[in-house]
Amino acid sequence: MSTGEPRPAEPTAARGGCRVALFTGPHAPAPAHLAGWARAQQAPAIARFRTLVEFARALKGAGWELVVVDCGPGNPRLADVVEIYRRSGSKAPVVVVGERTPQLAATLAALPACDTVDPADATGLVRSVIARCPGLDAPPPPERAAARDEGVAAAVVLLDREGLVARLRQLPAAGDATAMLAVMAVTPPAEPGVLATAGLAALETVGASTGCLAVLGPERLAALLDPGPADPASSVQLAQRLRQHLLRQATARAAGGAASAAVALSPARASDPNAEHWLERAERACCEVAAPSEHGYAVLSRVPVTTPADRTLPALIQEALAGDRLSLAFQPIVSLRGDAREHYETLLRLPTVAAGEMLPGDFFAAAEGAGLMPAIDQWVVRAAVRRLALERGRRAARAHFFIPFSVGGLRDERVVVALCDELAQAGARGDWLTVQLRAGDARRYPAETGRLVASLRKIRCKVALDRYEHDVTAQELVAELRFDFVKLAPVLTAGVAERQDRLDALREAVRWLAAQDTRSVATAVEDAHSLAYLWTAGIDYAQGFFLQEPTADIAYDAAV
Repeated sequence: MSTGEPRPAEPTAARGGCRVALFTGPHAPAPAHLAGWARAQQAPAIARFRTLVEFARALKGAGWELVVVDCGPGNPRLADVVEIYRRSGSKAPVVVVGERTPQLAATLAALPACDTVDPADATGLVRSVIARCPGLDAPPPPERAAARDEGVAAAVVLLDREGLVARLRQLPAAGDATAMLAVMAVTPPAEPGVLATAGLAALETVGASTGCLAVLGPERLAALLDPGPADPASSVQLAQRLRQHLLRQATARAAGGAASAAVALSPARASDPNAEHWLERAERACCEVAAPSEHGYAVLSRVPVTTPADRTLPALIQEALAGDRLSLAFQPIVSLRGDAREHYETLLRLPTVAAGEMLPGDFFAAAEGAGLMPAIDQWVVRAAVRRLALERGRRAARAHFFIPFSVGGLRDERVVVALCDELAQAGARGDWLTVQLRAGDARRYPAETGRLVASLRKIRCKVALDRYEHDVTAQELVAELRFDFVKLAPVLTAGVAERQDRLDALREAVRWLAAQDTRSVATAVEDAHSLAYLWTAGIDYAQGFFLQEPTADIAYDAAV
């Protein structure tokens, strides 16, 4: 079975004679922990994999001396990784990066030779690798400037409150790199030097090597990252990672007592004359919003924010549109038949103060009720085409985006006009895109659907029908409009691994679609067992959290 992805390069026979397969999820600290070996004389040869498909494929090869698994905070996909390892027949020992919990122990019980390393223990992972791969040199310490101010590296300047406010006032005009202010509240209290050291460790963990750190008191830090993430989705991810690292630090100090950590993150505004107010807003959000919430973090907008209770959800959406604060995530649609292009579905996110990052299901109903969906579709079109043009320039013309249209975008001709204008402005082409329509919307508005499909054909865009159930009406739509792709509703693929009648029905649906020259996409793929049956049924593409979860990055190629 081929996904069409380039296979990761096999690591060379290592300078230290040890070949390591490294699987990582989002925000995994293992790559940073192992990075020092790049400068060692005797080092392991590490091949990194980010998708489960590539990891499964790699384990079928021989010669791995060690497998390192770091699924990121919470180990959300560890059970799938363990199952893939077991099915591969690999005899290589396994090192898992994760906090030692009963759930982790139960998941790893089937692995006979397995070490567990705490994510905060940078040297622990290195020691474990050396123990399994004799003959390696210990990696040199990270390269950094001389330390100052309670151990804080010179690259990160330590300030007090007044110094931080002065730095805020001196920010240059915002460009592609927008500075981010993170206010972090940590309990139990600590001495300023201890708190500064914990803050530096948190910044290093998330990859921040420049900026400034201010100690605001025994329980509070502020970090100004310059430059920081340029979009709200990355900001939320950064906030989560900062909080998780600080919470581990606080828990270690608490010695059995209660510990907590909260983070409020705010984009810096250019040359803000009221820097004190900006800092106060972030501190207030940290205490009043982030600390009591289950998320433990808050994200402030670029425009003035009132109390969350005073605003309705449509008002939040309008504010996000006006302030360009919506963001996109990307999930691969993986070919099972050798298509060399890299297909991604673009997924919308709405960052908020009170609720963190909201998914479309959380706010689309309110947006439709307020008549905001055409404006949202136009924003998605602009953001997606610009990102696609950028990725096409970087990735040798292989990226292809699926852009979902709502019922508002289906009926409002201004969305297609915006698409044409953006393609021309970005120097992009229509055949780089697939516009995705929901089957229910197409049924309700057949005339508008026909006109939209005809318009998209004129600019060479492909068209996909989503949530297809293979009923008579859906078949008539496909036969009449000749969709390029059909994304199958989960009801069509559920239970195919357990029931032969469901597998036979799926095969018949896929054969019928192939006869219409329409490619099939299985959605909501959650495990390797089902994926194997989908492949035997003739499915062309697969999408789901088992293959890869949505991220703010374009991460189709698993090799690094």
